[in-house]
Amino acid sequence: MLVITLGALVAEWWRLLAVFAVLAALSYVAGGVAAALPWAGALGAVIMLRLLWARGSLRGPLKVSLGAFRYLGEPRYRERIQQALDKAIGLARTRVGNDQDFVLVGQGVGTVIAIDSVMHSRVWRDTDRVLLVTMGSPLRRWFLTLFPGTLFPERMESVVESIVRRLGGFRWVNIYRSWDYVGAQLELKPFKGRDITTGIGERHVVGHADYWRDPDARRTFQHGLLKLENVQPAPVARKESIH
Repeated sequence: MLVITLGALVAEWWRLLAVFAVLAALSYVAGGVAAALPWAGALGAVIMLRLLWARGSLRGPLKVSLGAFRYLGEPRYRERIQQALDKAIGLARTRVGNDQDFVLVGQGVGTVIAIDSVMHSRVWRDTDRVLLVTMGSPLRRWFLTLFPGTLFPERMESVVESIVRRLGGFRWVNIYRSWDYVGAQLELKPFKGRDITTGIGERHVVGHADYWRDPDARRTFQHGLLKLENVQPAPVARKESIH
């Protein structure tokens, strides 16, 4: 269904009309006018979707969804991205004299790529100190909720513990918009991280796009750095067995 929908959104108009004309003609031959009318309604719905696509109302959410599904479902694609990030980190380490302090900043699926790196990549050393800044991250809302245990552990406690165990120091600021359809709180407070919303600001109240140039996001980030502590695994109360 996803492939059919994408095809209807991006196909050339003459191809789209030809497909619907053939389907309507076959339906008319098989069942008369009543059988052909639903195809006219379907064509009208596709035209409306294409108009929304042209305005960008659908392009953003669909692009984010496809990017997340591809990163999750194509190991070779994910491996190429992580190799490129490893190379960039290695070059940065060499350029600044084997420095141990790093800042990773990502938006959307880019935050997942960064988290995947600090959790699993061998490029990191146990003496490295990392400041991670995530903006509009789908980690908890999409990956941990819809695909628990597939790429990341099922709980944020396990994600945090896995990262902290590998690094010499780790700080985390998560920036999100209240009505972002992708990003949300990551529940970092128990771990001494920061979940901060941009609030209702000058430009972007809703939506997922363009955190990078949003002045409210920049101010939120600066506020989040104040007295930011190293992330620590939160103590989890053990539940007694009912058996």
